[in-house]
Amino acid sequence: MIENIALSGIEAGLTRLSVAANNIANASTPGFERQSVIQSAQPDGGTQTRVASAGDGGSLLHDQVNQLTASYAIQASVLSLKVAHDTLGTLLDQRA
Repeated sequence: MIENIALSGIEAGLTRLSVAANNIANASTPGFERQSVIQSAQPDGGTQTRVASAGDGGSLLHDQVNQLTASYAIQASVLSLKVAHDTLGTLLDQRA
């Protein structure tokens, strides 16, 4: 279960990172509409994301902060996945 939660966290972080990068890269493009990521919890654990128009809200600073927080969230999810893997390996070693 923790693996699914961590993997969905990694995917959500990658989506947030991609959307923020796209917003920054296209900020000066005429007619470009900023996007945002809407993230929601899943009943069985984990998270789901969808990309939507950001409307008038947001700024380049907001996108830069989103990139940093997405990066930290990805790192945390990867670490959770590693710890779960190591813990399972330790439990299996003790059972053997």
